[in-house]
Amino acid sequence: MPLFAYTAVNQTGQSIKGEIEANNRKDLELKVSKLGLDLIQVKERRLAGIKLFEQKVGREELAQFCFYLEQLVKGGVPLIEGLTDLRDSVDNKSLRQVTGIVIQEVESGSTLSNALRKYPKYFDDVFVALISAGEESGELGRVLNALGETITWTDEMVKKTRKVFMGPLFALGVMMCAAWFLLAWVVPPLTEVITSLGQTLPPATLALIATSNFIQDEWRLILGFPVVVFVIIKIVIRTVPGADYFIDRMKIRLPVFGAVIEKMVLSRFSNTFGMLYSSGVSVVEALRIAEETLGNIFLKRAMSNITNEIVNGKAMSIAFQESGVFPPLVMRMMKLGETTGGVDSAMRQIKEYYDKDTKEAIGKAQAAIGPIMMVMIASLLIWIILAVYGPLYDLVSAVK
Repeated sequence: MPLFAYTAVNQTGQSIKGEIEANNRKDLELKVSKLGLDLIQVKERRLAGIKLFEQKVGREELAQFCFYLEQLVKGGVPLIEGLTDLRDSVDNKSLRQVTGIVIQEVESGSTLSNALRKYPKYFDDVFVALISAGEESGELGRVLNALGETITWTDEMVKKTRKVFMGPLFALGVMMCAAWFLLAWVVPPLTEVITSLGQTLPPATLALIATSNFIQDEWRLILGFPVVVFVIIKIVIRTVPGADYFIDRMKIRLPVFGAVIEKMVLSRFSNTFGMLYSSGVSVVEALRIAEETLGNIFLKRAMSNITNEIVNGKAMSIAFQESGVFPPLVMRMMKLGETTGGVDSAMRQIKEYYDKDTKEAIGKAQAAIGPIMMVMIASLLIWIILAVYGPLYDLVSAVK
């Protein structure tokens, strides 16, 4: 079905631009008219589905989508009118286009969740499952609020975690540039002076000269090495069975950073599972959807085993305990929730526990990074000083 770009005006005279699928121009005019718009200009773009340069929809925009629609739904505004108002107020072009198509689907008799399900690039399984549960329970407004808060929380956690990793990477980059400058430009003139003295050089000086020469001669190899390693890792992950499992397992075993990764992933899982379960999704279905949010093959396989154990009749707390993924305190909270019938409340407590734990892990990582970088820089400078001035000191001592 062709895709048309159109310009239209709404009842207040506001200009609206968007894209819509239609069989032909007459079909397009009918669909635009149903949206309460008057068509002004239209241009056929290409076949629907071939979109090379789509504007990315960020988490903040998706959260605002949820909060805005929540207010309209709670205010008693009919869903189609609410979606239309939302489409007219959205700045993101891609989200505006998708919202327009969703309106068409809902007008044709589809539920909101089924309409959103056709666009997994924007609305993932968790999003669709929660919307579906909200529709069935009649609590769509509450679910939209929970979704918006969860998306906002996820965005904040990702930014914090990214900050933990970007800081060391930036510091490492600065250190590498400084080392490159010293070894490629400062050290060579000094080593020429030292070698011209004709004395036997110590191992530290010989190593410094060899390193400096290697950097000057093989700088292309040095720059290309990280790229080659990255490509090889990608190829290995795609072609070698179990490689992705091994790498993801090593990620959570990393010193300092591994704890941050694991705690954040499990916090997101606990939050998603608890939200799905409290919205009326069955335990097994909630687990299967939540495990897709883990983003770690090692932990995902562990959760898949837990789900299979529960399907086979094992109690949820026992299945989680036998996995060895969660600490004893978390298991006690889960068992208590299962016993009292408050699993959703227990999962919220577990999520809060991991939130606190994640913040502490991030704090520890940030506290450890500074000293480590200082030690590395100091070690490099001490090596250069000893390697350069050691022979000079020996020469002066010999003359005396």
